[in-house]
Amino acid sequence: MKNSTILIDLTLVKTDHELWKNVQAGDQYAYHQLFNRHWEMAYAGAFHFLRDAEASRDIVHNVFLNIWLKREKLEIREFHAYVKNACRYHTYKYLRARHKESLTFVDEQTLKSLSTEITINSAEYNERFEELSLFKTYLLKELPKRCQEIFSLSREDQLSNQEISHRLNISKRTVENQLTYALKHIRLGLKKLLLL
Repeated sequence: MKNSTILIDLTLVKTDHELWKNVQAGDQYAYHQLFNRHWEMAYAGAFHFLRDAEASRDIVHNVFLNIWLKREKLEIREFHAYVKNACRYHTYKYLRARHKESLTFVDEQTLKSLSTEITINSAEYNERFEELSLFKTYLLKELPKRCQEIFSLSREDQLSNQEISHRLNISKRTVENQLTYALKHIRLGLKKLLLL
């Protein structure tokens, strides 16, 4: 059995821009080429947000239908970017409409499922909050002992700066400086965590 090699003349392959110009002139073949080139990317983008195959297909088909119907008026410089942004916009519109519907028509069954979701979300929220609290504790342990003590008296014992100053026999200004230092240290640590 012989291996057959298919050679493609690259001079015959048109760019998106060339195909778009042909589409504007009414060339359906060029339109189908653009559709075949970009539908998968458009579908994947919509599906990523919706997790609904049928709705994602509808959005992609509507975007491409609009492109065909408005081809003479549209000014598209970068076809790939245009399709991606159009699908993102229509996905957002779809989500917003679906959200409004769910708020308008809520039956007892939906309320039960929503309360289950809220419980799950609050459990996840509590878990995240606990993780952040542990990370904050870890960040506080990096501070000097005196700074830790001042922060603890302020945030946990709810003492005023003046009260901390009297208790530790230090100036109020020192208390303020130490708290500022501690908060800055925690903020920077949390910022690094979010970046990671």
